[in-house]
Amino acid sequence: MASVLAVGERFNQKGWTPCPDDDLSFKLRVNMGLYNFGRGRTFLNRMGVKWTHGINLLWPSPIAGEWDAAEARRVVDAIRKDVERYDVVLLFGRRVCDAFDVAFNVGERSGRYIPLPHPSGRNRMWNDPRVRETVRLIMETLR
Repeated sequence: MASVLAVGERFNQKGWTPCPDDDLSFKLRVNMGLYNFGRGRTFLNRMGVKWTHGINLLWPSPIAGEWDAAEARRVVDAIRKDVERYDVVLLFGRRVCDAFDVAFNVGERSGRYIPLPHPSGRNRMWNDPRVRETVRLIMETLR
């Protein structure tokens, strides 16, 4: 099986203490994980989406939807060599794709990068059976 890195935006929940903004550590991001629990992870598992390691670009925030595009790009620049060790990189959502400078064309592979819809319950792209089938086929090819 290919080594797969999944990249999301950030974990949002009250009670999380933000990490120092100057810490660009890839290893710490891997240790914190991506969609470790909750509806996002459950939904992605039902869709057949699996990964070797997962990271969020930005540190946790108690404010849902908070996003800093410049900081996300700075993080991508800092971790690019670590990211390139993976055979495949799943990019969840338009904002993550923008940070990597990858066009948000769901399921269209660009080198090692594959854009996928963000797993938010508010994201209606997942309601489209064609998107679900595209994701299913992609994940089958990675096994």
